Amino acid sequence: MNAIIGLTQLLLRDDPTLKQHRRLDKLSGAAKHLLAIINDLLDISRIEAECMPLDSADLEIEGIVDDAIALISDAALAKRLAVGREIDPRIPRRVRGDAMRVGQILFNYVSNALKFTECGSIAVHALLVSATDDACEVRFEVRDTGIGVAPQHQSRLFTAFEQGDPSTTRKYGGTGLGLAISRRLAELMGGAVGLTSEPGVGSCFWFTVRFGIADTKVTTEDSVVTTDDAQVLARDFGHARVLLVEDNEVNQDVALELLADAGIVADLAEDGQRALEMHAAQPYALILMDMQMPVMDGLDATRAIRALPAGAAVPIVAMTANAFAEDRRRCLEVGMTDYLAKPFEPETLYALILHWLRAGPDAGLPPAA
Repeated sequence: MNAIIGLTQLLLRDDPTLKQHRRLDKLSGAAKHLLAIINDLLDISRIEAECMPLDSADLEIEGIVDDAIALISDAALAKRLAVGREIDPRIPRRVRGDAMRVGQILFNYVSNALKFTECGSIAVHALLVSATDDACEVRFEVRDTGIGVAPQHQSRLFTAFEQGDPSTTRKYGGTGLGLAISRRLAELMGGAVGLTSEPGVGSCFWFTVRFGIADTKVTTEDSVVTTDDAQVLARDFGHARVLLVEDNEVNQDVALELLADAGIVADLAEDGQRALEMHAAQPYALILMDMQMPVMDGLDATRAIRALPAGAAVPIVAMTANAFAEDRRRCLEVGMTDYLAKPFEPETLYALILHWLRAGPDAGLPPAA
């Protein structure tokens, strides 16, 4: 999937004809749809096995809402749907929780609203339910003017592989997993889900989440906005020595070309042993490390590089399709600095590289005890 999505992104950058652009858009959409199904199946399996750990980090509710809306804005515009949002001003600006999982539920809701709404509007609301000195409960609502859900089908919607009326599946597609996953995720975060709906009028899908209260101090990093990370990389770090460690030929081509688009001519190592030898001979400013490779995998290569005199501080970024929390922890435990989940968008790659190159030559050092 990483190769298909990555090559499609590269082809879209090559000024295709209008006909080619349309076909590439369809290919990209189909690949992302397949990836979403795979991720849904993995999520429901992890949840049912009670192996779905949650992250806890500072986040902004407004940012999560805006990100979800941004992901459907072009499609909503094409359908001439009005999209709005309202954030309760009483919600603390910064809270603590799992931004990815909250965003996953919200995106599932707005995607469904987009799918089932042909005219009218979609609105996202975030409301403060309750608050104490160290926690708060927020209710998220997605309202639409779509086809609605008949009362006899509503109770089944949050059950795995159910979509209410069977004719809905035939007409609109889908696996029926999204809402079931949303329910379980909300429950894991101390909340609940529900809906109100009237056929032919519209629906309101809601979920609640309990958050911790974050430190309200604003860091310098929070106030910096980068308009185009690729341009900044080309301007400020085109000379940087970057090593790509990847054994798959297609993934090599995709990553190297994306890096070249940002002005970075990276060296290539096809396995961990070769990466170790290359860094020992002439140290790099950043290493992008695949996890599953012959001869020496990414974990063993990282351990070996960290043992080198020139390897203690270099930022090493894992490039992995295993994006679960425990997989990330394994990466960090062996000395990796960060991780990038495959498949990735070019902008995500550029932002991550820019962050670690800006951090300087000691960025890969482990935190002091």
